[in-house]
Amino acid sequence: MTALSPRQRALARQALGFPNARNKSFRNRFLASYRAGDYDHWLRLVDEGLADHGPIIKGMVRFWLTRKGAEAALEAG
Repeated sequence: MTALSPRQRALARQALGFPNARNKSFRNRFLASYRAGDYDHWLRLVDEGLADHGPIIKGMVRFWLTRKGAEAALEAG
């Protein structure tokens, strides 16, 4: 079991498209400004092998969860 901080869990669940009426994931992406606070949370997820990212383009970075990260986001907590 991988422990996520409350903010990391919220970001990961948002990347997966939760909450939604069908309670099913319909995406796996999050676009963050490298200057914003969410960027640092995502980098920690990357360091832990729970997410990956693309290059910085126009000040924005696209992040996505690995399978391990998605499973951690869906764990009760």
